[in-house]
Amino acid sequence: MSDSATKENESKAQTEWWPDAVRRLDCAQCKGERSMEPIKIPRFNFVLRLIGFILLVPSFLGFALAALIIVAMGTGSASSSSDIGSGGAALGLMFGFGFAVFVCVISLVMGLLGWILVWNRKVWKCSRCGYYVNRD
Repeated sequence: MSDSATKENESKAQTEWWPDAVRRLDCAQCKGERSMEPIKIPRFNFVLRLIGFILLVPSFLGFALAALIIVAMGTGSASSSSDIGSGGAALGLMFGFGFAVFVCVISLVMGLLGWILVWNRKVWKCSRCGYYVNRD
């Protein structure tokens, strides 16, 4: 093996264990050497990210409301012990639990949609020309 080939292999071996923050690539667009750096950019534009945040906040509040309903039903169901009121209490317990599950499912769907809208993606971005390539 030639001396230049061994130096090239050594430099490749050194860069393989470096963290992404130190690693840089050559830009294919502007042909700049070591001008591409690893960064995260928003997956969607500002308006969709704002909608995502608007969906996330009520979903957290919905989970809190569902947990509060379930806790309140658990403490209230132990106090009813009459035979006449037990049918109504069971019906109220069933509707309350159903409502809590409904709120929880809606909050989950809204939270997942909001989370997808605020995701970032990992790219290699050129500091000279702004060209970027996905890191995945």
